[in-house]
Amino acid sequence: MHEFPKELTSGFSHSWAVILPEYPTSAGWNLRYLVSIKSDRLLDIPDATSDNAYQFSISCDDLK
Repeated sequence: MHEFPKELTSGFSHSWAVILPEYPTSAGWNLRYLVSIKSDRLLDIPDATSDNAYQFSISCDDLK
């Protein structure tokens, strides 16, 4: 299992995957992150599933 990035840097794209065997994507589970940015904005990061992994990505524009 990969963890959420410890640091998100403006101007860079980030991607990671999470595998949770007890909550397989094939069983219909979903995962999402809500991240507070600059204390005045929430970034909603839904998953895209692939091979029982939850795939996440944030574009550089999302962090502006």
